[in-house]
Amino acid sequence: MGLTPAQRQANKRARDKGVPEPYDSTVIKADQEARAAKEANALNLFEEVAARDKEGKRFKSEARSYTKLVRLYFGQPEIGDADDEASEGKDKKSKKDKRPNPSETRIRIQNSDVDPTDRGKGRRRRSIEDITYEVDDIVGFWRWLNLRDRARKDLFWLGRLLGKGLYRSVHQITCDQFVTKNFGGPWLNQDGTEDKTREKVDSMYFEGYTLDDFHDMIEDHHSYREREMMLLDSRGFYKSTIDGIDSVQWMLNCPDIRILIITGEYKLSVAFAQEIKSYFNMSEGQEPNAFHLLFPEYVLRGVDGTSKEPLFCPARLLDQKEGSLWVNSIVANLSGWHCDVKKGDDIVTDENSNSEEAREKIKIKYDGTDDLLDPHGFMDHIGTRYFTDDWYGTRLAPNSETGEIAPVKYHKRGAWAVKPEYAEVPILQLTDVPSKVDIQ
Repeated sequence: MGLTPAQRQANKRARDKGVPEPYDSTVIKADQEARAAKEANALNLFEEVAARDKEGKRFKSEARSYTKLVRLYFGQPEIGDADDEASEGKDKKSKKDKRPNPSETRIRIQNSDVDPTDRGKGRRRRSIEDITYEVDDIVGFWRWLNLRDRARKDLFWLGRLLGKGLYRSVHQITCDQFVTKNFGGPWLNQDGTEDKTREKVDSMYFEGYTLDDFHDMIEDHHSYREREMMLLDSRGFYKSTIDGIDSVQWMLNCPDIRILIITGEYKLSVAFAQEIKSYFNMSEGQEPNAFHLLFPEYVLRGVDGTSKEPLFCPARLLDQKEGSLWVNSIVANLSGWHCDVKKGDDIVTDENSNSEEAREKIKIKYDGTDDLLDPHGFMDHIGTRYFTDDWYGTRLAPNSETGEIAPVKYHKRGAWAVKPEYAEVPILQLTDVPSKVDIQ
């Protein structure tokens, strides 16, 4: 180690000219030693995980082998030779489109227990110096795996990781309505620590799993939540945003998942798909963000990350005809496709529910989409009420013969609440500012 003959000659020429030497042997030697140590550590890590792979084990909720995960961590392709790939692709790929390398890049994740920067009118924005980070460093391999596991199990935390301004006091309860996923390892508390009150889940993935195995893994989650959920929070509560983040989380847990999202309007469905794609997309020359660094195998590039076409997850391991996620409107032809998760997001609109006939058509159409969901799957309905007999109202109505309501997890809350000191004020006299109303 040390200076090469060429570098020594360059230093001699510099001394002869009376200018500073371009190469510092001490610095170069230190860099070489650091690289050698890193390579040695990487080789030791590869040997360690190879032994685990021989036992057929997976890390918590990971679908991939330890060896493939180590390669992803070091910015390498899952299979093949990284040097050969770089050599063959140097004329085809832009140098700007480098593979995310978590082993060499700082990961910054804001503290999810601290509310995001205020952006309201007349309110001071918190300066960048005031933002606290729970992760702000180049993380080791095992820490990297645990951060991936938290993203798969903590929907609120994933939302903050994706840059959404979620507040614990407002949005945690919304996140809690969606399927809590665990495909291996311990359950987590809100602060990311292990939940000791619940038994760990054996890793569901293994080498050579099949579609039938995968479907059984999803069906196991029926034990934790009703197969169907309805969420009717008011507008502005980030319902649809969190619904999209839940779709991302499903894909992180299940690279082979098939998700169908149905909306009331086609334009809304396209916007929904493009927002979800934007989380995975990495534009030309873009520096990888924290999400890209945690999940490099999910990164989309070019038209794959921006088009209106179905999303085909690059991390998928099993071949299927359906995409990983696709969207359509309730008025489109939806027959012929099958999914593992069906989401109806704002299928009822002011236009398609403005008459009894229109509401009946939507009911027949949307009820018919139940046939698209395979028996092992889940369905979510997220929306806003327009009439008492809109689709949401009819779904919650008891059976005329038995008087029972089909099982569904149901959540709603008011857009505002009356302060205790104004509880006796007639509702039409309430205002959003203190008034002179006599409450005696």
